[in-house]
Amino acid sequence: MKYNKLYFLDDLIKFVLNHPKYGKHYDFTYKLQFYDLPTILKEIFHLSNNLMSYNDYRGSVNRKSLNWHINKFAERNILNEYYKFSLNRYFKSNLAGKLKYQSIDSFFIPNKYAVNEIGRNKFYKSKKGTKISIICDNLNVPISVEIRAGNNSDKSLLVDNLNNFFINTKTFHLKDSNKYKQYLLADKGYDFKDIRQILTDKGYYPIIDHNKRNTKDLSKIKKLSKKGKILYKKRIHIERLISHLKYSVKRLLIRFDRNIKTFNLFIFISIIVNIYRILFKQKHKSN
Repeated sequence: MKYNKLYFLDDLIKFVLNHPKYGKHYDFTYKLQFYDLPTILKEIFHLSNNLMSYNDYRGSVNRKSLNWHINKFAERNILNEYYKFSLNRYFKSNLAGKLKYQSIDSFFIPNKYAVNEIGRNKFYKSKKGTKISIICDNLNVPISVEIRAGNNSDKSLLVDNLNNFFINTKTFHLKDSNKYKQYLLADKGYDFKDIRQILTDKGYYPIIDHNKRNTKDLSKIKKLSKKGKILYKKRIHIERLISHLKYSVKRLLIRFDRNIKTFNLFIFISIIVNIYRILFKQKHKSN
């Protein structure tokens, strides 16, 4: 069976209609409502995969109506809630195994029309934009996502990530387990003593590549151990995830959305598409 990006759409519709907070707003039983929920959701996902303003939108829903519904979905955090619901489904089995190797990285999205959560980043030709920091498991599934202005450091974002997981990772509880103790893999941008200490205090075993710029004496430059180098290669998961997120939702290439809540909605669209791609593969692999 071939994978369809929106094969989970029926499940999302049921989630919205059955939700105690959202269902009554989207039952669409009134005569004045011109568009049903499936049509609206399909157009939201269509817009997510196009770099266009609402003025350029030419879909089946009136652009002002579509903008209104997107704002309502964003204000009520509907897709955020649905992702957490999907994540619990994903982690029903083998939570400890999936979380054994976690990876963190961030990426920068240049600004087009945004008015909040933007900052100038010297590492991206001093462009203004937004930074997204993600922690994922060993199957490329995000378990923590933080969105901040582009001038925030990776260090501050990491702390926010660790304090805002979508699930209970049980990291500290598993720190003495030989089989399921958790590693956090990070690149040279996270090579700071206090970061290593923060991770250790949380129960992680940090595998962070050493940054030569942090050591003035070349004879004292540290290197990863042989085992560390092998484990560090697993950081490819976060690289693949970031690449996939940008590919699956083109709206993450440039920030067109003025409001951060609306932009957050499109980020969650991308990670929803990602987790159901993985669930689809697992389901048909077992069959």
